[in-house]
Amino acid sequence: MDLERKSGNETEQTKASQTEKWKAAALAVSKAVTPPDVVDVIARVHRKVVQPLEELRTGVPIEWRRRYWALGPNKWSEAIDGRHWQHGPAVYDFCLHGGNSGAIDPGYLGAMFTGFECIEAFLGQRTTPKMWYQVHECAMAHCWEMQRDLAGSVGDVLRDTYTVLVTHSLSFIGVLHSLIVMNCKDFLIGRRDVLGCTNHAYLYRTNGVCHTAEHHVAPLVCVNTILSPQVRTSRNYVVVPPSWEGAPNGMTPAAKAEIAAYDPHICTLVENTEHVPGSDGVAQVPGGFRLEFAEVDAATMQRNLQTYLDEFYDRMTTTTADPTSTALDQIRHIAWIHQVMVRMEPARDGNLRTATLFLNKHLIEAGFYPSLLGWPDGAEVLEHALWFREVVVGMALWRNGVRSTAPELFPELAEIAVPDTPL
Repeated sequence: MDLERKSGNETEQTKASQTEKWKAAALAVSKAVTPPDVVDVIARVHRKVVQPLEELRTGVPIEWRRRYWALGPNKWSEAIDGRHWQHGPAVYDFCLHGGNSGAIDPGYLGAMFTGFECIEAFLGQRTTPKMWYQVHECAMAHCWEMQRDLAGSVGDVLRDTYTVLVTHSLSFIGVLHSLIVMNCKDFLIGRRDVLGCTNHAYLYRTNGVCHTAEHHVAPLVCVNTILSPQVRTSRNYVVVPPSWEGAPNGMTPAAKAEIAAYDPHICTLVENTEHVPGSDGVAQVPGGFRLEFAEVDAATMQRNLQTYLDEFYDRMTTTTADPTSTALDQIRHIAWIHQVMVRMEPARDGNLRTATLFLNKHLIEAGFYPSLLGWPDGAEVLEHALWFREVVVGMALWRNGVRSTAPELFPELAEIAVPDTPL
């Protein structure tokens, strides 16, 4: 018996050591990508939110932690759309995919890894609105701290863009702290697609005088001027075009019906009847839609989120107790609450990335493994059956991914058949 106990302890120690190696390899990629000056601001959120959760983390079953970090140096792919993997882990930090109107997001991956560590500590804990906003603060860590300095407040505002310094090679991007003390009204940045500048030039203004800065001549500066509370309380909307990459035939009748069934105080779907240019480059056109999010106070937003989380856990309990249910039934519920989180827009920004972190939390807690999403935006506009299929496809991608990073774990991972859900 003593030998068996000793052997069991050694096995647990081996698994724990192995997990820490995978985690270290994953974090090393994040650190290599994150601009040096942003490392410190992300670390402040890590100390504030993640470190106090260490006691919780030590109580997480090792098998869950093994699955969570099994991708090792490829863990970054959980934070990046599958359609953009070809550009590598720095794709969003440096806007290597050319999307988002050309806006860079320095510190994106570093902040997402702070979110990963936060979720790791919360594995096994019931998801609550408070937890959601804690994870959100981590996933947006690179934004919180920049704006905290700019606003002179502590963790109660969120940026829409960033204060960054860009060199000619784009090999280094960091926060330009000296500009934080400037009056935002006297220092504005215009994106080249808005101001009509060349691909290598931006227009900026200091003290009312316009200048053009070339990448190869001098650094240029982007500065944020928008402050927002973390909990989204103002009205907002997402443009849904008649067709797009992930759904060439547009939003299906089933998707429209699902959104119509939501409480109108959460979101509604409005058809576009005229052409309206978009400030972010995405125009509203006839035949398309707007997914509108209602104006609510912070307490109502959190209460609404709690209501849907309670329903999710009720569904999971009922399904688990039903001997006729299958693994796919549980995954359907997990995909459902993921869509609810996205469609509610609980925060002013960063909702998709936060919801994705919780998607994989819920999958692991149900005995599955994470999902690598090819097109996370689909959660907003795809009907549930199609989004559920996207989640299962992502799980298959993750499972195949551990063949190279954790081959010893692979035999333990049950294969989930991808459901046939035609468009």
